[in-house]
Amino acid sequence: MKKAFFCILLTVSAIAVMYIGGRLYVVSSTYAAETVLPEKKGLMDYVTVSGKVTEKGRTDVYAGMPVRVVECFVSAGDEVAAGDVLMIVKRSDESVSASVVYDEIKKAVEGILKGAESNRSSIVAAADIVELKGGVLSLCSPCAGTVMNIVEENNAFIPHGKACAAISDLNNLEISAYLGEAYISAVSVGDDCIIKIPALCDEELSGKLEKIMPYAATSFSLSGSSKIETELKISLPERSDILKPGYSAVVKIVTDLRENAVIVPFEAIGQDTDDREYVLCLNNKKAEKIYIITGKELADKCEVVSGLMGNERLILNPEKVPERCISVR
Repeated sequence: MKKAFFCILLTVSAIAVMYIGGRLYVVSSTYAAETVLPEKKGLMDYVTVSGKVTEKGRTDVYAGMPVRVVECFVSAGDEVAAGDVLMIVKRSDESVSASVVYDEIKKAVEGILKGAESNRSSIVAAADIVELKGGVLSLCSPCAGTVMNIVEENNAFIPHGKACAAISDLNNLEISAYLGEAYISAVSVGDDCIIKIPALCDEELSGKLEKIMPYAATSFSLSGSSKIETELKISLPERSDILKPGYSAVVKIVTDLRENAVIVPFEAIGQDTDDREYVLCLNNKKAEKIYIITGKELADKCEVVSGLMGNERLILNPEKVPERCISVR
């Protein structure tokens, strides 16, 4: 009787040990994981350049002969229309061949106005001259715009090679910037641009890359180092009171824009012994390994360009998950 009792007791004990051991194995094979969902957002690649706001339509106005200022009627910043009187001047004693000089300048101006190619950012123009009497002349503006500079001092001498005034169309501004040769292949005419002019405003302005010069130039620093750059012309919005020539601008030239890019934290990406990147997706309490291809790196996150749809729940620190883990909670 005792023997049978001990046999039954041993059998029950063995079953109990096996049951408890199995439960412990299951518990030990369950991993408590922290998870995260990928983020979807627009992602942009860009090249940053620095430049200056410049006038597209600046006209340097010449008298075409040596003169002295009798009276000036406008100042820098004034708006003028074509034909408005800028100043009264008097021919100088040095005007020996004034008519010849005037004719040469007028011919050059006519060629430019007819569409002749020019690398200058400004147009040379002869003033509309109305001769009064005794060598006294009235100089009128050849175009409408804003007076950017003008010789205002009475009796000031203006030689025939010096401009009397400069008139600009401030409705027609652009940014002139330079881009290093290593990045020039990344940009194309028509690329969207995001523009900031820190000294004038905090808001971002929109523009486009309008022109890439067909040549490069070498610039030198004070230390003697040199760099090869290409000049870019970037459009600006129509005139706004915040836009003024000469101010510094920072431009982001957008080279690629991806909507709904899949972004995951670096903590969710693991690397196997073959240096292949992967993530662990939580699927029905199971950890599913998915190999991925990453793209642009951000501050603490990374773009995934292949392998994920963007709706998977990812396990953080996947390299810490035990290989024989049965379930994840």
